[in-house]
Amino acid sequence: RHALPPGPPLALERLRLKDPLFERPVDAATFLDRRLYNDGLLVFQRGGVRHESYRNGFRPRDLHIAQSCSKTLTTMMAGIAFAEGRVAPDDPIAHRVPALAPIRAWDGVTLQHVLDMATGIACDEDYEDPAGMYRRYARAVGYYAGTQEERVGCIEFARRELTRRACEPGTVFNYASYNTNLIAAALQSAYGCPAADLYERHLYARIGAESPCQLNLDPKGAPLVEGHLNLTLRDFARWALLYLNGGRNLARETVVPEAFVEDTIAPDARRAQAFARGEA
Repeated sequence: RHALPPGPPLALERLRLKDPLFERPVDAATFLDRRLYNDGLLVFQRGGVRHESYRNGFRPRDLHIAQSCSKTLTTMMAGIAFAEGRVAPDDPIAHRVPALAPIRAWDGVTLQHVLDMATGIACDEDYEDPAGMYRRYARAVGYYAGTQEERVGCIEFARRELTRRACEPGTVFNYASYNTNLIAAALQSAYGCPAADLYERHLYARIGAESPCQLNLDPKGAPLVEGHLNLTLRDFARWALLYLNGGRNLARETVVPEAFVEDTIAPDARRAQAFARGEA
């Protein structure tokens, strides 16, 4: 286990924040408890942990769902796979995920397009629309109750639903959680082993974690990497610090290639333009 170094304590009780509900100053405890409904907070600054607290029944050893931060696990693994030559950013995603091969809309869509959320495939992710695509996805992967016929898993969902091209790949950013699962499937194909094993061997086992983590699976056994990693707050910090430390863990060992980390966070005009078009 790699210990999280302590830092000078942060006097959280002295912070005054703007209450978004009443537009007036509010203390940090009230802001966290009654506005954010926060479960845990860890502040790491200048090389050390300055604050760590838990609320709403959450405890230090409890596993907490990471929601869409889970996507970072897959992007880190993609960076490792690129460095090892297992896959390349310009590989067609349909060559790695056979379910997509017969769908013409996926022609020319690369792994990098999927990583950039700019596949050009028509889809939406409206969590409030009861008749929308996301609700069908939620039933397909078991988030919501559904019939046996609806519980087809994330790959079959993609084969059935992600079939129409809306624009050229790489030109428009469109946030689509469904696509991250396809990267996991591509990595699994490239390495010839379950994606969860790749994450464990190449990433989680190397961050110096103090507790196990869990990754939810769909009804067909595929990992739901778009939002369902579960881990402790302190191990969340160890994982996040990989990017802060140029891909290195707390023992200064390289886990994620530094070049991939730099490319991920560096400004990119093409991606910025695609993002702007997506916001229009």
